[in-house]
Amino acid sequence: MVLNTRLDLVEARSLYVRHGYREIPAYCTGLYVEICYGKDLDPAD
Repeated sequence: MVLNTRLDLVEARSLYVRHGYREIPAYCTGLYVEICYGKDLDPAD
């Protein structure tokens, strides 16, 4: 799973990291795409 957010959304970024997301290279572009995160999902989930 991938997601993107802005750098100033510190609380959101902290939440993503706590839930297993890690910073990845940009997978898209856009006005508010400043940092991208990815997470491998367990097939059992």
